[in-house]
Amino acid sequence: MTKKAKLFTFFILSILWMSNAQSGGSSDFEFGIKGGANLSGFRNVSSKYKAGISAGLFVQCQVSDRVSLQSELLYNAFGGKAKNNNQKTKLNYASFVPVKLKYQLFDLLKIGIGPQISYLVSAKGRGVSKKNFNKLDFGGVAGLEIELVEKLNVFAQYYYGVRDISKAPGKVSNKAIQVGLAYSF
Repeated sequence: MTKKAKLFTFFILSILWMSNAQSGGSSDFEFGIKGGANLSGFRNVSSKYKAGISAGLFVQCQVSDRVSLQSELLYNAFGGKAKNNNQKTKLNYASFVPVKLKYQLFDLLKIGIGPQISYLVSAKGRGVSKKNFNKLDFGGVAGLEIELVEKLNVFAQYYYGVRDISKAPGKVSNKAIQVGLAYSF
């Protein structure tokens, strides 16, 4: 089984797990799309932020009045610019957030936190090759979500990569600020 198939299977299993996690009553599921912009860079090296996009699908299960669980399958364009020569590196990932725990602080404001697993789809840039990077990236996301109108939210979150993504000596990991919109069906 390919890694992409494993990620997709894990996403489906997370959805099934969330549907079975409900005790009694009917499930309160929302499916939706989300998209926005990334400002990403590399941790532990001298780099500037690079703009990219983030887009994908999510499923959310309400488990109590204030608590929900959300799984996401996303495309993320990460990367950075070297400070010394402004050389750009673009890393495209298929990202999976298996379970993001979300807590509603106020009527329109939620906070969320969870792990993210990403599979490197492509690497671009002058002298950049996909074979110079590890295929998997692990990290965590944490952020805020504000309901603009029913079913339409604006979100802002931070991704903190913990795995060394480079096969070269020295630890390099991803970091990103993400902002965008999420629409539930």
